[in-house]
Amino acid sequence: MALQGNVLPVLSPSEVQHAVSLIQQLYSPGLDGETQKQISDSLVAIQKTSRAWGLIIPLVQHPDPSVQFVGAQIAQVKITRDWETFPADQAIGLKDVLLDLTGRSCSNGTSRIAVRKLFVAVINLALRIAPQRNTEWPDWVLESITALSGRGATSEQVLEFLGMTAEEAQRTDFLGTVKLTFNQSLTDSVPIMIEAVQKSCTSPTASESEKEAALKCLQHWVEWGIPADDLTKSIPLLITLLSSRDTFVAASDVLQEILTTSALSDGRGTKTLTEPLVAWAETSGQAILNESVESGMADDNTHSLCKLLIAVGEHSSVWLADHLGETRVTNFLNLVLSFTNYPGVYLIEEEESEVALPFWYLFQESLMESPHVAYPDSPEWEMAKSLYTQLVIVLRKKAAWPTEHLMKDQVEKYRNYRRDVGDALMNAYYILREPMMGGLIDLLYQQLQQPEGAGYWQDVEATLHVIKSIQEAVSVEEQEHLPRLWNQELLNRISSSPDPRVRQTMLGVISAYSSWFPQKDPSTIMTATLYVLNSLSVPSVSLQAANALRELCDNNRTVLAQNSLSWFADLYGKLDTIPETEKEKVLQSITSVIQALPVEQAVEPATQVVSPLATKLSEALSVASQASFPEEARTVCIDQLRWLAACAKGFTYSHDFLNDLINPSDEDEAERRQRMHTVRQDARLQQLRANIQDGIRGCFSLWSTNADMATALSELLRAITGLSSEETLISLEPEPLLTLVCGAAERQLTATWLSLAQILITQLDPKKFLWIRPAADPESLALVREATLSLLNTAVRVLGQPGAMEANTDLVQDFFGSCMNAIAMHFISEMYKLPPEALNSLIQAAISAMALPERYCIVSGVRFLHTFIDQTLRECPDNAVGLNKVHGFAMLHVILHGIAFRAPRSTIPNLSDLLAILSSKFFEDTQASIRTILFSDDFSYPKATPAAREAFMKAIARHRRVKKVKEAANEFALVVRGLEASGFGYASSAA
Repeated sequence: MALQGNVLPVLSPSEVQHAVSLIQQLYSPGLDGETQKQISDSLVAIQKTSRAWGLIIPLVQHPDPSVQFVGAQIAQVKITRDWETFPADQAIGLKDVLLDLTGRSCSNGTSRIAVRKLFVAVINLALRIAPQRNTEWPDWVLESITALSGRGATSEQVLEFLGMTAEEAQRTDFLGTVKLTFNQSLTDSVPIMIEAVQKSCTSPTASESEKEAALKCLQHWVEWGIPADDLTKSIPLLITLLSSRDTFVAASDVLQEILTTSALSDGRGTKTLTEPLVAWAETSGQAILNESVESGMADDNTHSLCKLLIAVGEHSSVWLADHLGETRVTNFLNLVLSFTNYPGVYLIEEEESEVALPFWYLFQESLMESPHVAYPDSPEWEMAKSLYTQLVIVLRKKAAWPTEHLMKDQVEKYRNYRRDVGDALMNAYYILREPMMGGLIDLLYQQLQQPEGAGYWQDVEATLHVIKSIQEAVSVEEQEHLPRLWNQELLNRISSSPDPRVRQTMLGVISAYSSWFPQKDPSTIMTATLYVLNSLSVPSVSLQAANALRELCDNNRTVLAQNSLSWFADLYGKLDTIPETEKEKVLQSITSVIQALPVEQAVEPATQVVSPLATKLSEALSVASQASFPEEARTVCIDQLRWLAACAKGFTYSHDFLNDLINPSDEDEAERRQRMHTVRQDARLQQLRANIQDGIRGCFSLWSTNADMATALSELLRAITGLSSEETLISLEPEPLLTLVCGAAERQLTATWLSLAQILITQLDPKKFLWIRPAADPESLALVREATLSLLNTAVRVLGQPGAMEANTDLVQDFFGSCMNAIAMHFISEMYKLPPEALNSLIQAAISAMALPERYCIVSGVRFLHTFIDQTLRECPDNAVGLNKVHGFAMLHVILHGIAFRAPRSTIPNLSDLLAILSSKFFEDTQASIRTILFSDDFSYPKATPAAREAFMKAIARHRRVKKVKEAANEFALVVRGLEASGFGYASSAA
């Protein structure tokens, strides 16, 4: 076969013309999708052949730009993907051919996009040759640009090539000495690059595009990581270029990169970088901003200036804080503040103000760590307070909701902006503390006393939004200004607003500060609560009112129960006037207040609230069982279930669960539980719970396969069951509910029922908490076995069909990783009492799940098997040897094939965990099985050499610790998958 330049194959004219014809057809207009796909597939097939190397030169030299591009692309793809098919001894020859072709293409009219593709091909070729064969192409960067220049490439093209060199270098994943060698070749080329950049940027004859290419080139090299000394030499030139409108944006981009990602980032280089830039901003920055404001529109230079200032501020926030009070620093901070207050409405007229927001967080942190914070009366700290006071004034105005109409996507963006504004205001509060809150509330009173005009209520709402936003920073114990917010006249005035957003935000304020009320006079919470209650029936604010009520009741149960129970009785009487969507929150709020009563006093109001729901549920079930079309009755039942769940959540005892764990013998808590247990025997409550359980049973019987009903039942069962220590007035025992859930799963196996079964079975475990060791209840244990067998038989029936596991990965995950894993964790002894064939089928199914290609199926299968083996060794050691004899080899077979190639790499740590426990607990059997599997005929992976298999096996035998087994498995996987020399391979290894 003839070779081009003794390197590339020479194709016949007909072969070349066939490829050209396909390319021109592909890019011809009006081509239908099917034909386009066929032609594309044909070109890909040609590209994969070894003869495709011979297409590079004739296609690149073709006059059609589309053909030129494909020719250059073939060069890149062949070098990147098919390099191993190219003769190693001809690599240097290919380098000479490709440099010659690329250099000539720079000057003979070849399309720019094709030339750029050729640049990438040359660089990729260098990545193949230079790191491993450095002596054959030692100065590859210099040789490449010399070859390009010598064949007619312009300075701009050479700079493009240099920039792309740094870009491609960032994508490499070399390791060890190879990485060091390659990086050194680039470091050696930095002076050449700097010289080329400076020459183009200072030449009076250089075009604007050449200067832009030079600065873009420098930016890519900064991203790659050039040494600090070389950066320092470039900074004066870059600052000089800021003075030219033509080069401002490009120079600014480079400086931003230096400030944020280079060797001079994180506050380094203040003398060479920070101080010159602050001085430049003082003399020139304000002029650019003034020009932009006067023109009424922010151009690219204005936007770039804003980003540069913020980059300086973030880089040098500590320096700025330390030098606070100096004129240059004051001018710089005022310039940033001016951008924060850029004229116009954000998103509609400007976007600069958003860019400036992050600076204020970093600067506030630096101020709090500066020496000035120790001297609150110093001029510097007074200046800091003055600056942040101005910031509050600015941001409060910017936070006002626009009077202009916003599109849907703009609404979300504006909400995000207001949230960011709120974060910046929190930073201001850390500096200003209580006077800031006092000033905001004073302003709110002043605003409400002024006559209404254009933007009046938007201004009021902005002040409320600011007060709400800073809540996280406000110390409720110290804050003395808040009572003024709950003034009845103020709340009445806000209620009169025609803009619903004002009332919504006020309700948000109440919700945000709901935890403040317990510290203060109960009268304040009465005023706020009444305002919330009166808002519930207003459709435009009912959502926010319901949320606020829930927060108030959750944080102030006792106070409300003592002072406003009659209000909640009235609220319950008006429940029908509240929008359906908010009834759940209202019922939860009412019952949470009832829960705070002494338990003996809570029985009557509890039954008054819950009994009508249970009665209506029973009536709807009766109608459904007799009606020909029970859909309406089903909807009614779903509503009652949702509302019962809300009541159950409200009745949940609000206590410090962590304290219970630490102090399990607390006498008050023990007395509370005993009183609850006694009161639960009240006949009214027993009947109520029986009615609820009958309603649940009826819903399961009629509609367990309906998705909406399943969701409502799941929510209720999660809320109304719990441990014996979590008993409430209406909580139900888990046993009868578990039977219902298993029956529903038999009718239709879903993740909902599996998740519920796991929760209910776990509640039956008498060993759930460390200090509880009662004797096991034989009836409960029998129910656990019955439920496990029922779920197992159902899962085998559903998932045992061919392809069923692959089609229902969510069920696989919930069945093994959640449900069966919980049973193995809590009731391993009962699992061994199942029929042997049932238990074996369960383990075999878990092994099959491990063999699936889907990550979560593998993880769930491993999780169950690991738990099963571990608990067997702990609780049922006599069964361990038999378990390994029957299933050990099958587990190892799937584990080893998965580690080698079949499983996603992210699952290797999980598979290694299981491998480690098998190896450490059943060492001899495991070693024999591993050897059999690794050296069997079906373990046919090309890169799994005998040496690699031996090394892996010895590593497992040598190390019993899980960490070492994981390392050995990961090393073996990298070898078998061909990634052992790849930085990507190691960097992407799962921890």
